[in-house]
Amino acid sequence: MFGPIRRVSQIAAVAFLVSATPASATTVYDLTATSTAPSLRGNFTIRFDDTSGDGLLQFGEIVPNGFSGVTIPPTTYTSVACIPNIEFATASGASGSCSSTLWTFVIGGSTNSTDSNGWRYALAPVSAVPLPPALLLFASALGLMGLLRWWRTRKMIAQPMAA
Repeated sequence: MFGPIRRVSQIAAVAFLVSATPASATTVYDLTATSTAPSLRGNFTIRFDDTSGDGLLQFGEIVPNGFSGVTIPPTTYTSVACIPNIEFATASGASGSCSSTLWTFVIGGSTNSTDSNGWRYALAPVSAVPLPPALLLFASALGLMGLLRWWRTRKMIAQPMAA
């Protein structure tokens, strides 16, 4: 009888402990670039995990699918190959031969190197709500609701037999 209740309480306890653990020491940021000439180039954002802790975007810190893409007519570029030295970033790139003043964007085999002065930049930390602990709490709540349903069903079945 107490087996399901014990199991749900164990799941809830584990979910609580996991949710109480602190998030990782790194901070995730969104670097937003707003074009100074919208007819010549679009806006873009880059999400990065500041593993170095310096508050600056570096090439290896861009999270998977963290680049929004940028349109420089007539092409929309989907990845970043080089990062310039700007207020919120340090020059770096996949090839190691990046200019300190140019962004380099890529789509397929096509690249475009554009002066970093074409955008205004803003840096904002991303909300630090940890997803896995929230999912564990949600799962434990679902388990508790399932347990209550099982208990009510069992109680309803037992009542007619007792009469």
